[in-house]
Amino acid sequence: QLEKVRRIPILEEEIQQLENQLKEEETQRKELELRIREENENKQQLRLQQWSDLEDGKIVSGFSRYDENNVESDEFACPICAGPLEAATWAIPCKHVFCRACLESAIKSAAECSFGDPLSCVCPLCRACLYDVHTGLVKTRKADTVRRKMKKRSCTCRCGTVISLNGLRAHLRVCGSGAPELFGDEEKKKFGHEFEQPILDEEKIEALKRKEGIGKKRRNRSDSTSSAGGGSGRNRSGSVGSYNGGGLHMSVPRGYDEAEAYQRALLLSLEER
Repeated sequence: QLEKVRRIPILEEEIQQLENQLKEEETQRKELELRIREENENKQQLRLQQWSDLEDGKIVSGFSRYDENNVESDEFACPICAGPLEAATWAIPCKHVFCRACLESAIKSAAECSFGDPLSCVCPLCRACLYDVHTGLVKTRKADTVRRKMKKRSCTCRCGTVISLNGLRAHLRVCGSGAPELFGDEEKKKFGHEFEQPILDEEKIEALKRKEGIGKKRRNRSDSTSSAGGGSGRNRSGSVGSYNGGGLHMSVPRGYDEAEAYQRALLLSLEER
């Protein structure tokens, strides 16, 4: 007991030392958080200023938000990141243009938030559904027309480099005189790969197919061509028909692709809108 009593002052001193150490560490942590916050705020202010300069044509001559008539023009700017288009990609069927990586990220995020719902794969601008239930893919296409225009159009960075709009973003990514705070910390977007498809829920895909009646149409077509007691024949137009008791009840042209025809009709109806 006496030994324990003698150790009390020593333990109290150790406790005091630990408390002082914790206070010092807490002070250092708060100072570090404040410094990081100030650095982030300064960086954000610089980014905003560089965005403004980029839109006004002060960083790159030949790429700005406004044309020579002071009319807003964003033909070669991505609607998602607001920067120069890179690997320009059309969303199908609406044909809005985005950076491929930006569109991939938007579709992937939407699919994750909806737990793999294919109907969540929509255009970020007009909300048109990009998922094709027949192919099971999000429909996109290389915006070759936009890419050719960007390749032919040149611009000049304030570092003095003359470059085509097609390679502007890659140049700004490494140019210290251009806009290092805008693109300097982003990963290089790959040009070689196709559009990366999102991960979708198989059950929701099958439910969408049932809702569209795709499986039912295919089964009806199969049942009608192989009806019991029926035969097959050819009519004058070269289409194949099946007979039941001598009466022709179905006529399908040779080479007819129901899925392709449905897709063409869908695209046509969207264009008419």
